[in-house]
Amino acid sequence: EIAYALAVMESVTAFFVCARVFYFVRLNSRLNILNKTLELAARNMFSVLVLACVILVGFALSGYAVYGTQVMSMSSVSQAFKTLSLTFFGDDDFDNWFMTERVFTGIYYALFTIVAVQVMFNMITSVLGNAYGDAKERQFNMASLDRAIEIDPAFLSAPVSLHSFIPDAIL
Repeated sequence: EIAYALAVMESVTAFFVCARVFYFVRLNSRLNILNKTLELAARNMFSVLVLACVILVGFALSGYAVYGTQVMSMSSVSQAFKTLSLTFFGDDDFDNWFMTERVFTGIYYALFTIVAVQVMFNMITSVLGNAYGDAKERQFNMASLDRAIEIDPAFLSAPVSLHSFIPDAIL
């Protein structure tokens, strides 16, 4: 139990160290693009992740309905959700599913692979890609604005008289 508690504390510490690195990344204008990208993508990423959870729950419910009594990894909805979450990242239990239901498993696994893995990863990639493009464009526009605002020092030291602003007809 102590080893587990230490492992949890180490993982929490590692998370906060990584979060602290993002703070220091802000100090460098070139590396700050990462923070800007994540800021711009946050709302869309949340929507995509909610959609991914809905898809996973749908597949978990159908997996529990078909395999629940015969396959241990699908014995409850939460266990099925956990199994499909692992399958989402490549750790599947296809052999046990296939031994239980041959026809349905092929369709189920193909649909899950296409919808959950391919489509969802492509959506996440496109959201991050669009946000990166927007962040890069904003960074370029800010750099252009900074160059446009630069004022010539000779202009600041030149004497200014009232005649330069008021037309001769009024004076």
